[in-house]
Amino acid sequence: MLGRMNVIWMYHSFLLIVLILCCGCGSRSQEDFQRDGQRIAIAITQELQKIHSRDELATAGPQLTKLFDDLVDVMMAARQYHHQHPWTEIAELPRDAEQVNVRLQSELARVCRLEGGRDALEKYQEPSLIRLDAFQKRLKAAGLSVH
Repeated sequence: MLGRMNVIWMYHSFLLIVLILCCGCGSRSQEDFQRDGQRIAIAITQELQKIHSRDELATAGPQLTKLFDDLVDVMMAARQYHHQHPWTEIAELPRDAEQVNVRLQSELARVCRLEGGRDALEKYQEPSLIRLDAFQKRLKAAGLSVH
């Protein structure tokens, strides 16, 4: 397990998804990355909204793990492109991004309050967070900012 302190980092990472994605541009456009990130955040929120018990959480685990992986893929691709094209403009945060983050935060908090919810969410997010952490360490080792 990543530990309780990393849970805080996990929440901040996933609650600020859209903001993080605004710092990078996609191979198509910055707006495409923002849309992809928001689409995945909405999908995670919708999946969490279906969960009202430990059994439902266990059933949703594989789908949540996939969505967290998808989100980290988008975050890493956006960050990588930004480092390769630092002259690109950073677009403003879309108006509905805050609502997406608030809904996601609310659902994560609600599911964490379920019996075993926090531990299960940590388990489902752990592989994605380990990949993201390794990516950020590689950027740092290469002398690139991870902010």
